[in-house]
Amino acid sequence: MVAISSDIDVRSVVRGQFKLAHEVLEGVMADCADIANAKVAGANITAITPIYAHAILSEDMMVNQVAVGGVMLFITEGWSARTGVADIHAELTSPTKDFSLDLAALREYAAAVVRRTDDFLAVATDNQLRREVQSPAGGMLSAIDFLAAFGVVHISEHAGEIAALKGVMGRKGLPF
Repeated sequence: MVAISSDIDVRSVVRGQFKLAHEVLEGVMADCADIANAKVAGANITAITPIYAHAILSEDMMVNQVAVGGVMLFITEGWSARTGVADIHAELTSPTKDFSLDLAALREYAAAVVRRTDDFLAVATDNQLRREVQSPAGGMLSAIDFLAAFGVVHISEHAGEIAALKGVMGRKGLPF
């Protein structure tokens, strides 16, 4: 077992994890404008934009609704009309549904969510970070554990999913 110093700032670690996950996701998305809404014939996967939208909406919900206890930016800043995502509860990852989402607007929304996540983690009090929230896996977690376990991991999972989908379409998936 490795001993971890008691002076490690968990907030900084989680902020760093989010930063890296966001960099990978945005790197994956950097060159997909022409294939963003395309579906692979015969595949049981949706297009890139709905997967990306799902990842962003989920982070917005996890940070602003669950961890902060407020309202999602999607609602407060009117992102539905700007992105083409009609309903935050839509089944964005449905392989049978056709989507035509605005990738440029989704990337603007993602930038707003990324800023909000980092701003929250930068100034959240210890009490806010320790506040118990419902885990999607059942039980309760501290807000910081919830964001690390579900927020960071969720972004990374979908970045990998999009990278694999790009690979199937003949593109380089990951940006490195």
